Amino acid sequence: MLLFYAAMIDDSSDQLRFADIYNGYRKQMLLVAKRVLNNHEDAEDAVQAAFLGIARRMKAVPSDNPKKLRAYVLTAAKNAALTMLHQTQKSNLADEAGPCAIPDEDLFQQIVLLQDYDTLLRVMRRLPSPYREVLLMIYVQEQSVKDTAVLLHRREGTVRQQLNRGKKLLVALCQEEGLNFVQEENHAVRAGSAGRSAGGIF
Repeated sequence: MLLFYAAMIDDSSDQLRFADIYNGYRKQMLLVAKRVLNNHEDAEDAVQAAFLGIARRMKAVPSDNPKKLRAYVLTAAKNAALTMLHQTQKSNLADEAGPCAIPDEDLFQQIVLLQDYDTLLRVMRRLPSPYREVLLMIYVQEQSVKDTAVLLHRREGTVRQQLNRGKKLLVALCQEEGLNFVQEENHAVRAGSAGRSAGGIF
């Protein structure tokens, strides 16, 4: 995973600094995330999301004060874990409200048929990165769960869990944005929807 994050950083000195952060603080970040989520695999996902954000904003990461750096990266881990906890709680509330009317196997393909394409893009970007990555690899790139697990360096069970949660979160976020779904001849549709290709989302 370190090579994956480093590939996002252009500056060689920032790459070396990121490697030091990754190797020096990963275990501490995992402990922080686990205290929030009470689950090791979810904590791993949160830390991955935190490192993704750090890699994207290396220029903003404190470099002159070890205490500030430690506070920065541990806060990033905590915030990523809190975001994941918030999204999971929303998903659990949706489960309590009743089963989703969209068949799992049609979920992503049906959602991308929505007319409000800009809103769909905004919703996809709100998903925590571990869920977004799994959805895109399986539904857009048409990878299998097994291959997705290998490519993302995750357990197959973790990928399946993230896939299921990602589907529920995507529906919940779409509903927040006013994209409500109904069941019509075994397909989720929105009145006046127009077809678009899943491969064109990003």
